[in-house]
Amino acid sequence: MNLPVPVRVAASEYDLLMLARALVGEISAEMVSPLLAQSCELPAAMGESAAQLLQETLAKGVVRALLRRGGWRRVEHLDDYGGAPRWGRLWERRQAPALHFSAASMRLLRWLRESAAGSTLPADFSPNGWGDEVLCFLACELLGEAGFEARAGALASVTGLGWIACLDQIVLNQQPQHGVPDLRPFFSGDGATVLEGLQPALARRWVQMERAKARITTSTTMIRLGAFQRQSMHAMVQAAREAGRADLLVFLLEAASALLRERPPARRWTAGLEGDAALLSTRTEAAREAGAFLEELAQVVALFDEARAVRFFDDDYERAQLLLRLREQLGDEQDHMHTIIQQLRALDGAVASAPRDEEEPA
Repeated sequence: MNLPVPVRVAASEYDLLMLARALVGEISAEMVSPLLAQSCELPAAMGESAAQLLQETLAKGVVRALLRRGGWRRVEHLDDYGGAPRWGRLWERRQAPALHFSAASMRLLRWLRESAAGSTLPADFSPNGWGDEVLCFLACELLGEAGFEARAGALASVTGLGWIACLDQIVLNQQPQHGVPDLRPFFSGDGATVLEGLQPALARRWVQMERAKARITTSTTMIRLGAFQRQSMHAMVQAAREAGRADLLVFLLEAASALLRERPPARRWTAGLEGDAALLSTRTEAAREAGAFLEELAQVVALFDEARAVRFFDDDYERAQLLLRLREQLGDEQDHMHTIIQQLRALDGAVASAPRDEEEPA
């Protein structure tokens, strides 16, 4: 039996390899929390053996992470060429995306290890390939799970996937320096394949984002988060419409369904604002912005409903029928969604709710 030959690496190289393994899900966030919590100056370069191990870990691990987060599901999606919908798991529907890892991936790993909690990214940091983008998304997940939300927000703010999936981390932990970036690359080619593979993970993140609103205690923060949610959703709808890929927004419908199926009260969105001493007009605006996701979901639903105009003898009939099937993700929850929106729009909606002793905890 041939056993793998042990490879010797320096302690600093071992730390980076451990972080890479945590990012791709080979080890838990708990195992690398001490590495994330303490700053450490690293040598300027890695040895050849360690570099090869790192490259292999990222190349194989990021693909596996993409598949574990949703690529394994046997579902239907559209393609970029106007043909019939494709059915199957991600690797059965698509060619593997070109997950290129640039120097940005190494800079990310070094930043995770060298920087203490609260530190900011280098001003010129930017992903430069789909491998970089997915790795940054995985890093945001890891940092959030390990309790380093501020660092997750700093990283999410400079990535496209961050503005799609991690708006709460961006807004709740820092003042965004710019608006939503161009999201169109995520709706065609390799970007669309990445978005397909992450659909369940994106739905979970938006559920978490909405539920976290109950812990927001200042009206200005709620208003800021709602405003950026509107911007992000508008950009996604525009990009999906231009690319003919409304199916890539089904994660928003899945998130809404998960939030609404238990018929939660409106207060669940605004519970943290009840002690806010802001002006009544500010609290009223905050209550409305608490429902920004639900309000803006109307334009997502409308994009799917455009498929109703396609007739059975039209060339796009099969694609249109898929969109209508996906539209049913929201189902009967839409009526309750409108009820919550109306309650949040009510005067001083931050405290408009059923009596506390009749509600579940947020």
